Amino acid sequence: MALTSHLLMKHPLVHALRDFLHQESIHEGTLLAAVSGGPDSMALLHGLHLLAEAQSLRLLVGHLNHQLRGAESDADEALVEKTCVSLPCPCVVQRVCVAEMVQKKGANLEAEARRLRYAFLTELANERQVRWIATGHQLNDQAETVLHHLLRGTGLRGLRGIAPKRSLGRGVDVLRPLLYVTREQILDFLDQGGFAFREDASNQDLRWTRNRIRHEILPRLRERFGASVDVHLSQWADQAREWQACWVNWLKPLWQRVERPRAGAAIVLDANALAAEPPAVQRELLHQLWEREHWPLRDMTHLHWQRLLGVLSGSPTAADFPGPIHIRRQDHMLVLDPRLPNFIHNADLPEI
Repeated sequence: MALTSHLLMKHPLVHALRDFLHQESIHEGTLLAAVSGGPDSMALLHGLHLLAEAQSLRLLVGHLNHQLRGAESDADEALVEKTCVSLPCPCVVQRVCVAEMVQKKGANLEAEARRLRYAFLTELANERQVRWIATGHQLNDQAETVLHHLLRGTGLRGLRGIAPKRSLGRGVDVLRPLLYVTREQILDFLDQGGFAFREDASNQDLRWTRNRIRHEILPRLRERFGASVDVHLSQWADQAREWQACWVNWLKPLWQRVERPRAGAAIVLDANALAAEPPAVQRELLHQLWEREHWPLRDMTHLHWQRLLGVLSGSPTAADFPGPIHIRRQDHMLVLDPRLPNFIHNADLPEI
């Protein structure tokens, strides 16, 4: 039997949501919840609905139907709409044929779906003058992401995993209020509340690296080292973000020394001043530059960064990088020239 709202308010998931909203001073406004119909986002929706009145929050739901699974995708959409009617809660649905766009552009399916989803949510937030977008990423997603980044060779920065809060620009922040809630707690909350949700069959497809991590690697690690593996990976992410915040402060004086006025769209840096720093400092400042300019970090491999440090030192004197971005050592300057006028920022996060 489903528990009453009063009893559900005592659930750990609701406590985690309340603590997050208080910590981030989220109140007296509209919060856009990204809801796919899966367990995580449906738990997010119901948990926020329980707290909305006490927090003086108005909820708005956004659902993007990728049309990747035919009738299954339509059933996801129908559940989200039905749930929003019953709460009640306003819901905006958009349909887009991701497969067709991928075929036309030759893009990566997962990356294109992510790009379209965040573009839809950001546009909706701007249109409705909403400051916050909440997604259903949870602790096990964090563990999977950290492990995935390690396996991809993203380096120390990859340990940061999914950020609890991140700016999307134009006064809009994306929030992950369930990031310290486990998948087990989410399923328990849904069960106790009698809340319906949909399972995406593609999450079982072991052709995708993330699914292999979820269904093969992490279960073996838990079996060998205990269930706390996910928590420890999540703690790594917390500590890595703390160190990253320190790096940002430490490098402010260096930015003032090395950055020069732009040459059109090109970024110009004092190559001699930057090259005098240790490689770790050089790499970190360039990483920060990529993030600031919303250049495609996902496509930059370890070899790309090594080649970039080579261009900085003058060997070679020029090279092309993903984007495309042309970088050259010109006298004592390093010129980073994006060959496309605008980059669309893809958040490095798992599926919503």
